[in-house]
Amino acid sequence: MAIFPFRGYYEFSDVEEPFRFTTRSVENIYRIAERYNWRVVLRGSDVGEGSIIMGLEGGYGLEEVNDLRTLHRLGLRLLGLVWNKDNPICASWKAHRDYGLTDFGHEIVGEALRRGMVIDLAHASDRTFFDVVSSFDGGIMVSHTGLRHMKDVKRNITVRMVEEIARKGGVVGIAFAKLFLGDVSMEKAVVEISALVRDFPDTIAVGSDFFGFGKSIEIPGMGGVEDFPAIYRAFARHLNEELLDRFFWGNAARFFGRFMG
Repeated sequence: MAIFPFRGYYEFSDVEEPFRFTTRSVENIYRIAERYNWRVVLRGSDVGEGSIIMGLEGGYGLEEVNDLRTLHRLGLRLLGLVWNKDNPICASWKAHRDYGLTDFGHEIVGEALRRGMVIDLAHASDRTFFDVVSSFDGGIMVSHTGLRHMKDVKRNITVRMVEEIARKGGVVGIAFAKLFLGDVSMEKAVVEISALVRDFPDTIAVGSDFFGFGKSIEIPGMGGVEDFPAIYRAFARHLNEELLDRFFWGNAARFFGRFMG
């Protein structure tokens, strides 16, 4: 469950200081969990049905390492370094000058990994990506992305980047929208993703980004959680049962079980 603390990109988001927004959102997530009898999990071994992993989509409220330690104590276990605008941690995929991971960013990533948090490189620039994977071991993932050979934008990652994440034992979540996969049909998207799953059976996972994009970039039949039964049936025509389980659940569960906690 991602907390999105960015301000100033959308008019409606320019409301509250990002760190304050983050801590208030943590309390809201715990209240949601209590209401629906879900569990906020702090260790990867506890991940299962009805569990929530709290994450931060962009470290915009982090001004010092102690801020990260506070969020860890509150239960955050996934740190997305950046969103669509650069910050003091690193450059984003929209950077005019790709400065990669800063000295402060190195501190933040190192501290997060030492504390059993996982690092999410979605939205990161190319240089940020390679700075992280070349400097750190531990839980490194890309939670929601597409393939650059399908849609040539820097928001997406290359096959080489998938190889780097695989080498680290991480996961790459594939998002189901035109921004990530191009202006394709559901069947075309499923065929392309299935080929990637067969090439990287331990690495590729569902990273749908449902609720994170609008109707204008929706792939028909892949627009929301209500489409999951049909999406699963579509993949079942191209993947065997073992690969289906890895893609829809197993790879992500293994990753968090190994690195989070």
